[in-house]
Amino acid sequence: MTTSYFSNILRLANISLILLFSLNVLSAQTNNAISLLSKADSLVEEGKPVAALNLYRSVGESTLDQCIIAQAEVGKGRIQQKAGNLERASKAWVSVENNCSMCPSEVRSELVFYTVEGWISQGEETFADFYIFYGKNNLCSKFRFN
Repeated sequence: MTTSYFSNILRLANISLILLFSLNVLSAQTNNAISLLSKADSLVEEGKPVAALNLYRSVGESTLDQCIIAQAEVGKGRIQQKAGNLERASKAWVSVENNCSMCPSEVRSELVFYTVEGWISQGEETFADFYIFYGKNNLCSKFRFN
């Protein structure tokens, strides 16, 4: 019985260490993704959309955080829209809708605004109307609001 007891304690300690290590790795990945997102946003402001687009793409590959991914997709959508790549912009808007449910309400509000703006400027008023009308209850979950 004593051996079994200590074996269980040792197993729990190992699991705790693995969990702690995993949380540290996820935290580092999230911090890296936030840094990439910030750099990409700065590049957009500097008028370097191609470089920004590459960083926005890297964000999606460097994190599992859906809110950060949704923010990067807004950046990608806006750049693609401005370049006239409407199909790629549409994919970004759909990705925002699919990823923004984990964002805090103030971030979700901004994401909804940019997504609706994107659909409208693409001439997709039907999508925009749907999100405006149902958005407060539906979008991000599709756009969920508190």
